[in-house]
Amino acid sequence: MPKVLVLGDDLTGSNATGALYARFGLRAVSVNAPLAPGFRAGGGIDALVVNLGTRHVPPEHAKRAVLDAIERAGPAELTVKRVDTTLRGNVGVETEAVLSSAPGARALVVPAFPDAGRVTLGGLHLVDGVPLAESPAARDPIAPVKTSRIRTLLGPTRREIAELPLDVVEDGVAAVEAALRRPAGIVVCDATTNRHLTTVARAAARLAAEGTRWIPVDSGPFGVRLAAALGLAPGHGTVPPVLAVVGSITGQTHDQLLETELVLDARYVDVDPRRPDPPGTAAAARKLLEAGHRVVGIRTRAPAPGTPVDPAVAARIPPALGEAARLVLGTHRIGGLYATGGDIAVEVTKSLGADGFEIDTEVLPLAVAGRLSGGPYSGLPFATKGGLIGGRDAHRPSFGGPGGEAPGPRRSLGCHRRLPGTPEPRPGHRKEEPVSDLPILAVTLGDPVGIGPEITLKTLAEPAAPQLARGLAVGDALVLDRVARHLGLPVEINPVSTVDEARFTTGVVDVLDLGVVTEDLPWGEVNPTAGAAAVRAIEVATRLALDGAADAVVTAPINKEAIWAAGSQHLGHTEMLGELTGSTRFNTMFWVSGLKIFFATRHLSLREAIERITKENIEHAIREAYTALEVFGTEKPRLAVAALNPHGGENGKFGDEEIVAIAPAVAAARAAGLDVVGPIPADSVFHQGIQGRFDGVLSLYHDQGHIASKTYDFDGTVSVTVGLPILRTSVDHGTAFDIAGTGRASHGTMVAAFKAAATLAPYARKLPAIYPPSAR
Repeated sequence: MPKVLVLGDDLTGSNATGALYARFGLRAVSVNAPLAPGFRAGGGIDALVVNLGTRHVPPEHAKRAVLDAIERAGPAELTVKRVDTTLRGNVGVETEAVLSSAPGARALVVPAFPDAGRVTLGGLHLVDGVPLAESPAARDPIAPVKTSRIRTLLGPTRREIAELPLDVVEDGVAAVEAALRRPAGIVVCDATTNRHLTTVARAAARLAAEGTRWIPVDSGPFGVRLAAALGLAPGHGTVPPVLAVVGSITGQTHDQLLETELVLDARYVDVDPRRPDPPGTAAAARKLLEAGHRVVGIRTRAPAPGTPVDPAVAARIPPALGEAARLVLGTHRIGGLYATGGDIAVEVTKSLGADGFEIDTEVLPLAVAGRLSGGPYSGLPFATKGGLIGGRDAHRPSFGGPGGEAPGPRRSLGCHRRLPGTPEPRPGHRKEEPVSDLPILAVTLGDPVGIGPEITLKTLAEPAAPQLARGLAVGDALVLDRVARHLGLPVEINPVSTVDEARFTTGVVDVLDLGVVTEDLPWGEVNPTAGAAAVRAIEVATRLALDGAADAVVTAPINKEAIWAAGSQHLGHTEMLGELTGSTRFNTMFWVSGLKIFFATRHLSLREAIERITKENIEHAIREAYTALEVFGTEKPRLAVAALNPHGGENGKFGDEEIVAIAPAVAAARAAGLDVVGPIPADSVFHQGIQGRFDGVLSLYHDQGHIASKTYDFDGTVSVTVGLPILRTSVDHGTAFDIAGTGRASHGTMVAAFKAAATLAPYARKLPAIYPPSAR
């Protein structure tokens, strides 16, 4: 008999689920119902996937089909009800039918498919951040979904339905186990990441060991994780992640790594080539692996453009990276290794004690896949590529395929099974809804003679950008066309006069053409025409967001002297947005590596900022920060308040602001029910926040938070304006007039701002209610 019986309701979903079980090491076979009388699965089949074909049939027909398939398939150790990722079809009826066939069983409903943008939050199912009832599934001509609440879709039923919220899942396996012990015939679980699915699966397996029989109701990824947790899949767990070791520091490699970050959600540890620290590097990589990332890399930090590379420094890099890789493999199970640069591949092989490298296939010219030969890691899948080889997506087939799976023994990288938890290529996830339902982001060009147009164009030209959101440049087509020609980017600049005219497709950059700049302006010089163009772009983008034509505004840097020369009196972007939206209480939130940083004061001299540190002001800033954390999706947030003085003032010896203002404000906030701690010395509080102890940190003055976040990750720090009725994200740097027009500007911060806006866009619809006109 098969170990697992999966009951699907359509052929495409059933086959995709069968492939997922195969990736977890099970031999999976997909068949169509009705099964013949006397049906017996062939020998050696681990997972039998039956396509019932019931998505669009009457409920009574669906019920009979489920019961008939269960009877004819015979007993299985685990029966799974596979549902559509958008919960179309007879979800409730079929779930009830499976439960009725297994007296005493309980249904564990976990329909999230995070890699496909389907998540469950607060008992509601979201599709790319949009509530299910507002997604294209609601407009299905045959089986429209009318509600986003999963428990409603499971009705009618006499069984008790419990909802397991995300904060419990976040608390870990023990917390979920305790919640699952409460009696309920059906449990609906929140999940937004693959890590959450694994947590629930492990908790459910503990109860299964005591006799609980579970019927998982899911879209594929949870059921297979439960099978693994129950010991029905090889390894009793998911396939381990890929470790990338990147020594090449060319611009080409930089672009390729950026592609893996965009498409595969890869995470990298940067190594300073002047001071390599293998133990520290390995420790940082372990943290990423323990956080559940499926592609983790170690890479050398690229030198500044034009900086010569010291040969002595370059020679230290390969041994240091090889040693760091050895230390990581000494404590973590890795599914495959990837190295870029021949010298790096040699050192990694040497550090791991291998005799050599057995080649299986060539996936690109000078990019090969195979296995380590000899030593303690003999047989470990291994791939390597030259640093100057391939286009910007070359790393992805080197990792294993278009979406980045682990290289495997005796398999070409292009056909090896994908690592569970590694995102599939986004186009393949759009079969059930058109890309046009992604959020629209109005991206301003910033100052036309700064680096804004360059970083905007590079970001919108990213092949992955159209799969994240619909980006619309707002500015002058002449400026973007000039930059495209200067950079030699093979993109089409498409001037439009309305959002509806935009094409939003790969290879095309749509720009809402404002016609302010009518001739080429000198790069890197303060110019009133450039200032006027920057101001006009902000005004138009803001109006698009206020009118609902755009879901968010993403801004490139402006030059204050230029906008003042054009007649603007604003101190900067934020103040201008405040006036345009009628807001008077607005602030900046930095978002870096999951931590959100807020500011009690902003553009003030240090002396004046200190004068503003009063109990009333800090208490107000705490409330605003706490509200923003809740608005942007943090349940039960934990906020820390930084101290002002060295060592937190040392009980008044180095200043008394902590005693007379900050601590009383924190105490008042705690008395009001807010989870706030502080004051915590500023030399440690941001580090603690990055490590995950806090969801947010309140910085007391401008540079306190800026220095901490930008030192940690300059390119990854995103600025979000809070207190506005619209969503606005921004880069966290200036116009860089000194390199404007050179083509050397890094667009990493703009990519981060673009991704942040796409991620936060689902919350934008709540902002007018949270920050209503009466509060502005």
